[in-house]
Amino acid sequence: MTPIWKIQQPDPDNAQALAKTLKLPLIIAELLINRNLTTPEQCQRFLNPSFDHLTPPSSLKDISKATERIVQAILGNENILVFGDYDVDGVTSTTLVWSFLKHCGASVRAYIPHRLDEGYGIKPEQIESVVTAHGAALMITVDCGVGSLEAISLAQGKGVDVIVTDHHEIPNPPPRPLALINPKQKDCPANLSHLSGVGVAFYLLLNLRKKLRDIGYWNEQRPEPNLKQSCDLVALGTVADMVPLIKENRILVHAGMSVLKRSPRTGLRALMHTAGVYPTTIDSQAIAFRLAPRINAAGRMGHARSAFRLLAGDDESAALKIAGDLEHLNESRRGTENKVVKEILQQIAASPDLLDDPILVLWQPHWHEGVLGIAAARAMRRFHRPVILLTTRSGIAKGSARSIPGIDIHMLISHCKKELLGFGGHALAAGLQLALKNLVSFKKALIKTTREK
Repeated sequence: MTPIWKIQQPDPDNAQALAKTLKLPLIIAELLINRNLTTPEQCQRFLNPSFDHLTPPSSLKDISKATERIVQAILGNENILVFGDYDVDGVTSTTLVWSFLKHCGASVRAYIPHRLDEGYGIKPEQIESVVTAHGAALMITVDCGVGSLEAISLAQGKGVDVIVTDHHEIPNPPPRPLALINPKQKDCPANLSHLSGVGVAFYLLLNLRKKLRDIGYWNEQRPEPNLKQSCDLVALGTVADMVPLIKENRILVHAGMSVLKRSPRTGLRALMHTAGVYPTTIDSQAIAFRLAPRINAAGRMGHARSAFRLLAGDDESAALKIAGDLEHLNESRRGTENKVVKEILQQIAASPDLLDDPILVLWQPHWHEGVLGIAAARAMRRFHRPVILLTTRSGIAKGSARSIPGIDIHMLISHCKKELLGFGGHALAAGLQLALKNLVSFKKALIKTTREK
């Protein structure tokens, strides 16, 4: 596939009128129109992001039900477990919700699974070993859970209420937790499908804070928290997850950047120091290419709980130690990733006919699962087509998929799901696993499906 560049040329009269009305340079007006921002009001909202423009949290399906249950757990001092994911979006979501509930005085614990040993999402065996072992009466998932039907059913059968907050595509059939907060539900009226996992979690906290305010929970001993101060975590997770920086995402990232520049939390200050990032000049590029890879390295090469401890802690010496550890893990990740990419290029050089297919599906027994997503992204950008990379070293094939805009990789994989043991994700990124005996048939089916779509 060869990328075709099309330079948009907005109507010159419209651009001139917009530039005059807003007192902007013509080139800025043209860029705004090219982003489908054609009225002065739309442009003002884009150029001056404000919390006043956020869609009300109450518009999310099930958010009231979830809020009521969390309030009940806080007031009743019930044990709450926050179950997250091991990437930046998941770690920031976990930190955000755990920190808020701790501030509320709740009895709360956080759990993030090990990428290689446990994999993505909630597994049935974790209900016994993690959820009930912690004595949890309520489990809140962040950036995961929508595909964990069996585990959620098992938890509820054991008397544990489950609230799922997620932004990944809804499977068929969907899970049946006490509350499912996911803007991608077809009957959700919020129009917030662009949110990241941490964005969805933030919306839950907005609603929860208001409910606690309404019942008079906040006082001098427990003051109402300023959630804008937590937007540093939202900015990290949103930028790292590569969701579009539009609408609510732009507002939340803008607020988060202000926090990062003015008063970064202890762990992020330490991470910036080791990454060579100056708070006063931080931008989305610094998050995407300096901070996010180091946080992700914890889950890719070690355990993401170290990244959680970094973001949730306030001890400066401990933070510097963890940040240094993440630096070393990131160096190891970079070397491992480069080896995988080099082998991909060697395979294609030896078999150039691989590029005759509209999608690349490659596997090796020695590839490290933790770097396959980022290696797939590099191959996707180089060859401008969807890429799936799998490792077969654990007895089953497990890996990651990345896609280009306009090709929904989650949808393509879903058409071949009979070949799989499990999968999940969204249009541009997915994870999957399958039996080794199904590798060839899955690849053939996926190539066929991609050609037809």
